[in-house]
Amino acid sequence: MSSAPADRNTEVQVALTQRGAGVGAGVAIVALSQDGPLLDALDEVVTSDHAIHIVASEDALAECILTSRCGVALIDAEAAMGAVDHLAARLRTQFPELVLIIAGRDTHQNALSSLITSGVIYRFLHKPVSTQRVRLFVDAAFRRHDEEHAGAAPAAAAASAAASPPRGSAFNPRLLGIGAAALLLLVAAGSYFLGGKKSAPAPASIAPAANAQLSKDAKLNKLLGDAEQAIVQGRTADAATLLEEAARIQPDNIRVAFLTGQLGKERERAMLTKARAAAANGDFGQALAALDSPNAAAGGSTTVAETRRDLEKQQIDERVRSLLRAGTERLQVGAIAVPEGDNALFQLEAARALAPRDPAVARLEQAINARIITEARNAAVKGDAAGANNWLKLAAERKLPAAELDIVRSALATAQGSARTAELARLTTGINELIIRGRTDDAALESARGALLNLRNYEGNGPATRDAQDRLASALVTRGRALLEAGKLDEAQKALGDAQSLGAMVEATANLSAAIAAQRERLRQENSIVGANTLKRTRSPAPVYPPAAQAANKEGWVDVVFLIRADGTVADPKVTGADPAGVFDKAATDSLLRWRFEPVLRDGKPVEQRAKLRVRFSMK
Repeated sequence: MSSAPADRNTEVQVALTQRGAGVGAGVAIVALSQDGPLLDALDEVVTSDHAIHIVASEDALAECILTSRCGVALIDAEAAMGAVDHLAARLRTQFPELVLIIAGRDTHQNALSSLITSGVIYRFLHKPVSTQRVRLFVDAAFRRHDEEHAGAAPAAAAASAAASPPRGSAFNPRLLGIGAAALLLLVAAGSYFLGGKKSAPAPASIAPAANAQLSKDAKLNKLLGDAEQAIVQGRTADAATLLEEAARIQPDNIRVAFLTGQLGKERERAMLTKARAAAANGDFGQALAALDSPNAAAGGSTTVAETRRDLEKQQIDERVRSLLRAGTERLQVGAIAVPEGDNALFQLEAARALAPRDPAVARLEQAINARIITEARNAAVKGDAAGANNWLKLAAERKLPAAELDIVRSALATAQGSARTAELARLTTGINELIIRGRTDDAALESARGALLNLRNYEGNGPATRDAQDRLASALVTRGRALLEAGKLDEAQKALGDAQSLGAMVEATANLSAAIAAQRERLRQENSIVGANTLKRTRSPAPVYPPAAQAANKEGWVDVVFLIRADGTVADPKVTGADPAGVFDKAATDSLLRWRFEPVLRDGKPVEQRAKLRVRFSMK
């Protein structure tokens, strides 16, 4: 709910009497949900003689039912961790006296049809919910609870009610739930140990040591036999463990030494197989990592060393081929020098660093150099000075033949002269058309500004440039006046600034600036909002307290902004804040529409004025 602002105006208060208590007094309701509208509706309909417990998990739900006097549970199907039908059945088993309401969609109702029919679920509440349906279902659930517990002892009910925490208190049911759960465990444990359960039988007597152990030689032979079998099956870790144990019995046993050697060879074989398989899949990093395994044979192996050198060479060759492929692909799409880190030249240099004498590297370099000269010539013929100069710079850095570069420079000079003449003519003839269109088209004026800048670049501050500049400034002032008349002050202000930047006549821009400022001041006065308490009311009937709020003993306030017409009548009331939301809004606005004020005068004339007011509704 929104908080009240500090600077409020006149406050209207309405008072009514207190409501009575609801059914099932003293019975608490627990809700498993994170649905704001559902919880708001629940809080609105449950009377103050019931405690409401809101939980966010199924564990907390069970604890709350166990530790509080919760006779009714409202379960949001969308808040259940698993299937809601399983949760409902479990609650029915654990708490058979609990009255259960499930809120959900049509799909949930279909899944729960059998539980609804059998009475496990007392009511199914369709979402999105209405306050009226929540009230009906909750009241019915409290009545059902009263009917099922009509014979309960009054003293027990009173004690249980006293144990339930009041709504809004700092009571933590989870802490009590933990203690209760611990107590249940202690009781269960006591019933297990004190209820006649027999302790586990003592283990059988251990046979004499002489019958439980093998002889030293027999044990050694068994360990070595198992180790040999493990090596054959490829279980090198098990074989190593068995051989270590055998070595502790007889370190100098020749069979231990032999099998240890066999284990090393088996490990090396597995290591080489893994490395070669990784290399076959193109993963040379994994292949080399496999050769660096601690399982490599002690003292090094010629086979492992040769394999490592071969893999390292293959890795370099594959990397070079990959770089050349990438460089060729980038060259084909024109990415010769850009983007940085992903262009043909970058890939070329990376490949050259790995294999400087590779013929394929030289072929890619020749193709790139030829493409640079071609791109430079194309740019020069088009008159693209910037593009041609960039390519010429790159060609010079790569020390390409000077004769080829001179041909490109000559072609560029010729194309630039022709392009300059044509561009100057185009801008001079086209700028007038853009200025004419710009009287109603802002985009045309922006294009005219761009054309003027280009014209200045070609001619400098020549006669054509100065004439175009004066005409464009005048058009911007005219456009600003039209925008001002249309009420588009910000756009008019921009047009004025653009005209001033072009050196428009001071008198014209000064008049437009003053007109914009005057219009802004008028709008500011018209749009200002004053407190209704600063104006004189000629009629102000009190609002009607909503019957539903009266029945629910609700209080609150509504902030309203409205228009006072020139004749003093009220129009266009808009709610800007309310607590609680939507309860008193209509009563407040309906009342204000019947209010009357003395007309607001400005410069001696009645004008419209916006005002604000807070209307309070109180039971006092």
